[in-house]
Amino acid sequence: MYCDNCGSQNAASVLYCDSCGVRRYKAKIRIVDQNGVDKTLHLFDQDHFVGRSKTCDIFLDDVGASRRHARIYHENNGFFVEDLESKNGILLNGDKKTKAQLSNYDCIQIGETSLHFYLSNNNATEAINNSEVEGGEGTLEKIAREMQSNSILNDFLNIVIDSVVILTYAKIVSVWSYGENGRLKLMADKNLSQISPGDMALEKAQKLADKVADNGRIFVILKNKKQSFVPDLRVFKGSAFLMLGIPLRYTEEDKTTAHGVLLIQAQPQCKVMDKVFIDDLEELIARTVVGLRNSSLYKQMEKNTSNKPEKILIKELQNCQQPVELPKSEAYEFANYSRSRNTIGGDFFDFHQRDKEHMVFAIGQISGTDLSTSLLFSNLQPSLQLLSRFMTSPTKIIQRMSTYFGETGSETLKATFFLCFYNFRVGTLTFANAGHYAPLLFRRNGKLEKLKASGQISKNIEKRSVVEDSVSLGAGDILIFYSRGLVEAQSEAGKKLGLRLITNAVEGLQIERPKATADEILKFILRIVDNHIEKEPQKGDFTVMVLRRTSKTGIIQKAMHVQSTRL
Repeated sequence: MYCDNCGSQNAASVLYCDSCGVRRYKAKIRIVDQNGVDKTLHLFDQDHFVGRSKTCDIFLDDVGASRRHARIYHENNGFFVEDLESKNGILLNGDKKTKAQLSNYDCIQIGETSLHFYLSNNNATEAINNSEVEGGEGTLEKIAREMQSNSILNDFLNIVIDSVVILTYAKIVSVWSYGENGRLKLMADKNLSQISPGDMALEKAQKLADKVADNGRIFVILKNKKQSFVPDLRVFKGSAFLMLGIPLRYTEEDKTTAHGVLLIQAQPQCKVMDKVFIDDLEELIARTVVGLRNSSLYKQMEKNTSNKPEKILIKELQNCQQPVELPKSEAYEFANYSRSRNTIGGDFFDFHQRDKEHMVFAIGQISGTDLSTSLLFSNLQPSLQLLSRFMTSPTKIIQRMSTYFGETGSETLKATFFLCFYNFRVGTLTFANAGHYAPLLFRRNGKLEKLKASGQISKNIEKRSVVEDSVSLGAGDILIFYSRGLVEAQSEAGKKLGLRLITNAVEGLQIERPKATADEILKFILRIVDNHIEKEPQKGDFTVMVLRRTSKTGIIQKAMHVQSTRL
């Protein structure tokens, strides 16, 4: 299968082009049956056969479905459904049809199974406004919001699965979580839904997931076929595995109850579980748990099942994974300040160590009016940390994040994003700026440079070109990342702070105190802001990060951390 954007060849089931990162699937279909199954599959530019036969692309475990019941196909930039002379026929939004074009949020009924069609590049609001069903707006809005939240979570879990495959060379991967009926259900997978009946069947995977969840420990099948439950993978350090069943817990203290399960079946060439592999896998699992936790919080907000005010839930959802500490190095200093107003979206920032030589710094701003924006915002950090762990290009990561932003299906969503990889050993900073305020690079020699934007976050493929660039930081150079809240800080008279006052002041400080630390520079900037606004309450979020290079080379020091400030 060839990518429509760059022409590169990809495997048939690849969701995002391996070369350019553009989404390859055209739509999604959400399947809900009488057995409690609720899963989402991806539709490509090809025929998708639906039926009770396991050879069908979309398998339905429903006695009311014929073995080869219907066909969903893509033609003339649209999707169609066609009945294949089945015994019981198909219903489209309650009307019997033999062939029809599909629109956003259409419901196909086959037997007792509902198939909800979703075009993720369409706007839920537009669908609601165009609805001609009297009294149906509330139902359609509910479906739209469910589809948005499921789509965002599904896209995040696909990032997880792609990361698992890269790390483990897995043949089959699946993520399971509890549904409203209290049973584990398949949330996302690679190859499990399309495998032949003679391989690891879906029913066996379900039983194994239940077994792992009930036990609460890690299930391992080694290359020598030995099976056991263990509390820690380090028990088998140096061994190769055939199968892993990993319980997903919200807290480290939660030793017995799993809130989800990750199943990994290896390729014939089994992966040896060395220390690096185990550390990477544990980090990946932690990010998966964050995504599931955020989805659970979102559903509380959506259904109002919590006694907490919505404002508090938004704060928990968006701020639960803000970074709080960073390893300190001889090569650089770092300081951070952020103030949140607990609104939907707002300032996003992250900093984490990618490997032994690189740090990742990111800052952005997300705005939107849908609650789904909060779910997207909350999963940004785990998504970014997974992508940056296994991808080496800031541009490709931003292209992938553009697709993730598009999964809200919301036209109210606006986003800017700056991402950089900093090699602290040699001082090279590789970056991509998608529409964000240009970070300020103050050279030791007094020169000021701006790391300007070269593109934007967009759902449209043709607008996704973000140019990657790099700069070298020398000893004494200072890089300041900031959000809109800094330049738009207002005085009592309504005057905005702007950048000129900040740049002039930092340049003066650099001359007077060339050895000022990152923390001292940050506090200096905050004093300027305080003097400008006096006691005037500020409406928006406000974030500043200061990176200062201290030497030509550096070594990460263990057990030394610098705290970020988050109010």
